[in-house]
Amino acid sequence: RHGNVYSLFLGGRLAVFLHGLQVIRQALVTQGADFAGRPQGLMINHVTENKGLIMANYGPVWKEHRRFVLASLKTFGLGEPVDPTSLIHSAASNVICSVLFGERFEYGDEIHTLIINSFKENAQVANGAWAAIYDGFPALRRLPLPFQKVFKNFDIIKKHIRGVVEQHKSSHVPGDPRDVIDCYLDEMEKRKQDGLLDEERLVMLLLDLHFAATDTTANTILSGILYLATHRDVQDRHQMPFVMATVHETVRLANIAPLGGTLVITNLNSVLSEGPHWERPCDFYPLHFLDDNGSFRKPEAFLPFSAEDGSGSRNPGNRIPREGGAGSCSLGYEEEEEEEDDDDDQVNMNTSAGAPGAELTDEEKEIINSVIARASMMESIEQQRI
Repeated sequence: RHGNVYSLFLGGRLAVFLHGLQVIRQALVTQGADFAGRPQGLMINHVTENKGLIMANYGPVWKEHRRFVLASLKTFGLGEPVDPTSLIHSAASNVICSVLFGERFEYGDEIHTLIINSFKENAQVANGAWAAIYDGFPALRRLPLPFQKVFKNFDIIKKHIRGVVEQHKSSHVPGDPRDVIDCYLDEMEKRKQDGLLDEERLVMLLLDLHFAATDTTANTILSGILYLATHRDVQDRHQMPFVMATVHETVRLANIAPLGGTLVITNLNSVLSEGPHWERPCDFYPLHFLDDNGSFRKPEAFLPFSAEDGSGSRNPGNRIPREGGAGSCSLGYEEEEEEEDDDDDQVNMNTSAGAPGAELTDEEKEIINSVIARASMMESIEQQRI
């Protein structure tokens, strides 16, 4: 109605609105340096006392802080190798704990750490030579050899689980189970005549399930990480075109920040939801980012939050979640892989090694992830305000 470029007063402040792909690309890419600043005098500026980085105006102060942030993140390990063993064991244990006991442990909790370490020690002994020695030489079983540690660890964990069961008995409401313990107590009450269920068997059942779920899940994930680390060729996210397409489609349709920029406001909703550029603009449709051969492609109209002129991303925070979207999505797909494997109707996305895929530039990678980082930082500012 008013064209792709028009002015409007927001209160007493004059603003210029830009709509459509060509106009916004002209402003943000072709003349990117002219639109690199941020509006001043807004609520966010007052909240941050004009000392924040997100809404800092383009200039020497912003450049120096951006340089400092990127260098500091690298110094303190961003992108550096880490040992995920403890974290993965803790996460796997907490998942089964919530099912068995109806509670989770804080990471670093002393009891939880003791239980996990006991599981790991017992698994090492049970799968090693000392277990074979114990089985093959009965005369040695009472000697203070390493296999005695297994019994000590076992007793410690059983004592803890017995305490949890006693707590459940005191707060248990028949017919209203909170977890596996409550279900067992209900069943034990129903079948108390046959004597097949009792508290000692419950303790052993809980211990077995806790150990099995923690050990097998954690070791499976750790094995996957090991194979990924030693087979770099399978780490290329561009050989997972449908995963990449889903990440991009999520960013496009979510359109977290449709009004970006300065007093010249770029209405990115007009780009990310324009019919001519998207087959189904209002639907979640990852095929927007796949070509006819099933390979990943980035349409010209994909401008999440803003675009850059090639001088580098304005927001250094986007270095943190660079691979987060693709990694999270790929884990979700992996869980469903077995169920979908036999479906003849599945689209062939050419995900095998060596499949063709569009190679993104560093500029494009930063653009893809900038909306995620910017949203996180804005949320942090909002939490501080609250």
